[in-house]
Amino acid sequence: MAAEERRVVDDIATSALRDHGDGATALYLGTWDPIRGVYVAAYGEAAPGQAATIADHTRIGSITKTFTATAILDLVARGRLALDATLADLVPDMVALHPS
Repeated sequence: MAAEERRVVDDIATSALRDHGDGATALYLGTWDPIRGVYVAAYGEAAPGQAATIADHTRIGSITKTFTATAILDLVARGRLALDATLADLVPDMVALHPS
């Protein structure tokens, strides 16, 4: 990810944690884009007086299921994914490399 894009993400994440964190003390962010590349960052404090880092270990529990379902339904609404699509439809090269 280009430096300017990282600065924009950092500004958004910092202000989101500050203005909408609802008591959260840290925010961990990761993006993996085949064109822009990878960017992983941590913001805020992992513990009082201890800066959050990407090396921190946190439990996020079952909330990832909600994130995944929301992302899938958003893609369906945008017409980029069908609920009955299979992995063979979406990533045929990967399926060919790893047949069942």
